[in-house]
Amino acid sequence: MKSRFLALVLALCTVLSLAVALPQSAPSVAAAFTGEVDRQVTQLHDGVTYTYVAVNENSPYGTNKFNYVEFDLSQRDLYVDLLQGGQYLVSTKYLLNMTQDYNQSSGKTALASINGDLWMTSVHSNSNVTTSTLMVPRGMNIRDGEILCSPQIDQEATYASNGEGPAQFWAFGVTDGYEALIGRPWCDFTVKNNTKGTSFAADGLNRLPAPDAIVIFNENCYSTNYALSDAVEIVIDGVTGRFEHNGLVTGKVTAITSGGKAALQEGRVILSARGSKTSTLTNNFSVGDTVSISTSLYDINGDSRWKTVTTAIGGHMIPLHNGSSTGITDGTRYPASIVGVKNDGSVIFLQNDGRQYTSATNYYSRGLCIS
Repeated sequence: MKSRFLALVLALCTVLSLAVALPQSAPSVAAAFTGEVDRQVTQLHDGVTYTYVAVNENSPYGTNKFNYVEFDLSQRDLYVDLLQGGQYLVSTKYLLNMTQDYNQSSGKTALASINGDLWMTSVHSNSNVTTSTLMVPRGMNIRDGEILCSPQIDQEATYASNGEGPAQFWAFGVTDGYEALIGRPWCDFTVKNNTKGTSFAADGLNRLPAPDAIVIFNENCYSTNYALSDAVEIVIDGVTGRFEHNGLVTGKVTAITSGGKAALQEGRVILSARGSKTSTLTNNFSVGDTVSISTSLYDINGDSRWKTVTTAIGGHMIPLHNGSSTGITDGTRYPASIVGVKNDGSVIFLQNDGRQYTSATNYYSRGLCIS
């Protein structure tokens, strides 16, 4: 029997929908929300329930359509996985296509999938930061215990041309004990030159090569980091180990070059620095030096369980924390992907169609205000 997965999918698309063929719906049940005009409930698997709800203008949300899946990981025959649409951190595939590819290639069956995270775009990857748009997730991403990218660092967000500056990103994670968490994970990276006996801190993993930062890149990013020509870069080859909590990555310096000249490839790590941080690299490395990079993963809020997280995906804004409003006042309506953990530990994936209309005044589904 195939393993059954609930798939958190990191996808670069703006049309958000549940991306599975759902079985025949059960009969409608009694309305639960003010303004509710339709509700369909389907049992996807033991302990996994899919619900469709439509509400009209009399609801607190206006006209909207919702899809949500609720499940309990304590069953132990359910897993949450992080999917990519291709070799790198961000893909332009639609969620449906990513899920279909996963079902065909993995030997597993996705019961449901949902978009997650936001991605850096041209307003972040502008001419102050990169030579071309480098799309990476804004929050933490972990797959099978490997940290694919650490959260956004202040240096890259400072140069956003849309005014969206530094922020601490929340994330949804699942531990090796099948426990779902919401938190603010962070990583500390310590780079050590074992040959010279020196060490220093790096700012992030697979982030944008921003001014006044030291960023670690590996093959999960792209074939290039599009660094500007002022970047000093240390090329480390023969790499062993993974970026994970208490992990150790080791290799040997094979080149010292300037921004973007060395290709990212399997078995290679590149340390890239700009601005005030370039001297840290130029003063600490020579070709032939042996290097190690240690990683520590923790939660800014102090939740020690994040050290055991094997799957994680970033989120942009958190409207509720421990049952209380976080005070967000944004009144713009968005299509939304929402992940929540209930008091009993069960998880909800909720998707809301947004900005869907048949005319300027006739909405099919307005979308949600984060407030």
